[in-house]
Amino acid sequence: MVERLVANEKVVGSSPIARSKEYMEDLSKKKCVPCEGGIPSFNLSETSFILPFFNKTDDLMLGHTGPTITTYDQEISSREVKITFVTSNNKQMPWTFKSSSPQMKVETGQGYLMDFTFTNTTDKPMIGQAVPSVSPGRGARYFHKTECFCFEQQFLAAGESITIPVKFIIDPELPDDISSLALGYTLFDVTEEFANLQAKN
Repeated sequence: MVERLVANEKVVGSSPIARSKEYMEDLSKKKCVPCEGGIPSFNLSETSFILPFFNKTDDLMLGHTGPTITTYDQEISSREVKITFVTSNNKQMPWTFKSSSPQMKVETGQGYLMDFTFTNTTDKPMIGQAVPSVSPGRGARYFHKTECFCFEQQFLAAGESITIPVKFIIDPELPDDISSLALGYTLFDVTEEFANLQAKN
């Protein structure tokens, strides 16, 4: 679903990870991939990085530390910006993962949402974590996500699908020479890593 947000809109979509306590207890007994300082390491495009398991993952990955902006003064002038959505999987992640539309045009200063659908194509429960990026990089600070599946892990049973929205707003202060932004997500299988963290707690 592609939609502009309106006042008092309620969007349903959250991680169902908590519903499988028994499965997580079973995973915690298994041998897991070693972690560094309790945080699992991954390899993305031949570059090692740390994937943090706490809220606001994407703000941290993008270097955002300030408050989340959800509204702007209606008197601020706006302009049209093209948003492209790009999804990809880490080579060890078998799920399908895509946005409901590859592109949309938005007005700066206005709230919008885009639906993303995850499908566990395997015959076993798994946990996924989406890691975001914004291109061009200097436009990242103007792309404010107010609700995102990347803030938490997603648990899916074998063969299950779930659709979750990303709510966002583009800062009216976006530089005039940037007419388009790309929001990308790479999806990782963090089933064993999550179990390892659970076992440490």
